[in-house]
Amino acid sequence: MPIQKRGSTISSAWKIIFGLALFSIFAMPAMAQDDPLYGTWKLNLKKSTFQFSVAPKSSVHHYTPYGKDGVTAVADLVDEDGNKIHFTYSMNFDGKFYPVIGDPARDATSLKRSDVYHGEGANMKDGKVINSSRHVMSKDGKTLTVTLLGAKGNDIRVYEKQ
Repeated sequence: MPIQKRGSTISSAWKIIFGLALFSIFAMPAMAQDDPLYGTWKLNLKKSTFQFSVAPKSSVHHYTPYGKDGVTAVADLVDEDGNKIHFTYSMNFDGKFYPVIGDPARDATSLKRSDVYHGEGANMKDGKVINSSRHVMSKDGKTLTVTLLGAKGNDIRVYEKQ
């Protein structure tokens, strides 16, 4: 009898371990989907300041998951002259530079996150870093503040989740 009990205890332990392993495999993609960055963000021009660049008339960014730890961004802007600009990029949050397609202001971008609410990055044009950036998301996930640190001042861009 004691041998059967011990065998059933081991069997129960393996069931728990197997269940936890399955949970971790299937929960990871769900957790990535819960990243507060993912979704649509609209620039709040009244809360934003522009020192080295000209404020657009509008700016909307849509972020979706990319790979295991990254983002695909699709943005639509209307610049100060009324020109429509559409750009996109896909990158990992590893601090390496990734190409930006369609943005006249930059051709590469990077971002390294310390957590889902904080990150630091940079932008390049023609192989030269043109500014660095700090990204801070509010704990409620409704406001994203991107501070661009440029040679001629700082832009503080405040985005609100839609």
